[in-house]
Amino acid sequence: MIPVTAPREENRFTYPARPSIILPPNWEIKHGKEWAKFHSLLIWPRCRLRRRPSYLSIWIDSSPHENEDLSEFKQVNIQGFPAYERLIVTSKGSFDDPAQSIYDLYIDRDGEWWHVSFMVSDEIIKLPPIMREYINTIRFPPKANEESES
Repeated sequence: MIPVTAPREENRFTYPARPSIILPPNWEIKHGKEWAKFHSLLIWPRCRLRRRPSYLSIWIDSSPHENEDLSEFKQVNIQGFPAYERLIVTSKGSFDDPAQSIYDLYIDRDGEWWHVSFMVSDEIIKLPPIMREYINTIRFPPKANEESES
């Protein structure tokens, strides 16, 4: 499921020491508040299906150089920081399983890497513009070393 309405600031989710994001209508959030130092969010559409039709996750990560070949990604600039993005179809789908596509975005915030991932149960070759709008609403928390200095 992909949102159809543009982001509205009154739908922003915020929680201390975590990224904030504007939630699409009828999407819900899990943020692991029990782990105070784990900066992460997971959002998905509300639905009654056992398998989520889509989700968006945001988390602090180790350098993607350990797990990914960034030469397979397109270099972009996100909020003034260097970033790397790609979209791949991970499953073409079958009789009882839908196709699956995953968009990955790695953002290097001065050595602190963030990973944004969007999965949709569909075969897509381009990130839907409305999802780019929602991803662009992400506000990152201060870096851990900046928090300790204040």
